[in-house]
Amino acid sequence: MKTYTIYEKDKCLQQIEKQIQLKKSFLLERKNYLENIIQQNRFLEGVKNDYLKYNNYIVDEKQQQINALNILSQYIDNIIIDGNLTKRDIIKRKKEQQEIINELKIIKENLDNITNKK
Repeated sequence: MKTYTIYEKDKCLQQIEKQIQLKKSFLLERKNYLENIIQQNRFLEGVKNDYLKYNNYIVDEKQQQINALNILSQYIDNIIIDGNLTKRDIIKRKKEQQEIINELKIIKENLDNITNKK
């Protein structure tokens, strides 16, 4: 078994102390980095929540448009069926109804794109 001199022991202890300091510095840097990441994630979480609110608002608006156009289409059906319309008026109402149906298709496609339903 080798015996170490005081100088060798001091040198070894200095080396260990240096390694401890390097490890402390590394851990402190890592802690600061992780705190920064946590702050960024909180910010990104807020952005995500804002986006989801906006997206839900748009989806609700599109759904209200669809509901309103369906009501209009049903109203035109009722006028055609119950009203005393001339053939010309019926043709005109059916053309209007087709325009409403086309607009409904466009809005539904937009809604599907927003909600990723394809």
